[in-house]
Amino acid sequence: MSASIDAWVEKAAAAFFRNPRPGEDALVSELIASGADPLTAERIVQFLPIAFGRLFLEPHAPNFNNEFLLRNLESGREARGRFTQDSIFQACLAAARDRSRDDLSVVARVSAEVEAIEKLVAEGSNPSDVVFTELVFVTREPL
Repeated sequence: MSASIDAWVEKAAAAFFRNPRPGEDALVSELIASGADPLTAERIVQFLPIAFGRLFLEPHAPNFNNEFLLRNLESGREARGRFTQDSIFQACLAAARDRSRDDLSVVARVSAEVEAIEKLVAEGSNPSDVVFTELVFVTREPL
């Protein structure tokens, strides 16, 4: 794991703690200004809420999909990945493991998976019955 990636993940986490819904573009720009390449910065901002959300939801045992898709809408190119093999996601997950449950909840609230579970539970579903499909992330960066 790159020390730089870990530092950028911590910088992004700190931004979420200051403002639970930081502007994605502003946060990506802040990470780029810190030396991250644009695709890395974008993925940190996208993956951090997912990592925090998955640990936050862990006691409820929903069935998460390990695969994700990066899609560039301008070029139409796509790249597939696996969260368990992605160094950026793993750095985000490591940062999440060091947090209290209250801290997890701050960043997790931005996760699409957490929002979906909260909606389903409000409608009477059991979180352990939920099976997620692969997540799709839009990128402006070349793939």
